Amino acid sequence: MTNLTRRPGETAEFSSTPSGTEPFSFQWLKDGVNLGDATNQNYSLPSFSAELAGDYQVVVSNAFGALTSAVAPELVSALVASA
Repeated sequence: MTNLTRRPGETAEFSSTPSGTEPFSFQWLKDGVNLGDATNQNYSLPSFSAELAGDYQVVVSNAFGALTSAVAPELVSALVASA
């Protein structure tokens, strides 16, 4: 997965494209903790904020086992106004 940097208010989107024997199930994680209803192939944070910054991963499983993706750090870029 790719490191992403977002400004506050921007959308952050993650996707997983597994190959192998379907059906697949998905579980997205932030900082190693399952995200409640994040069980689709794609995961979106529609209004990113500093509280949402962290390390995101997805666990993809099928009848033969499960694999966990590499970590994709999601960072916040602050806008600084000059006087």
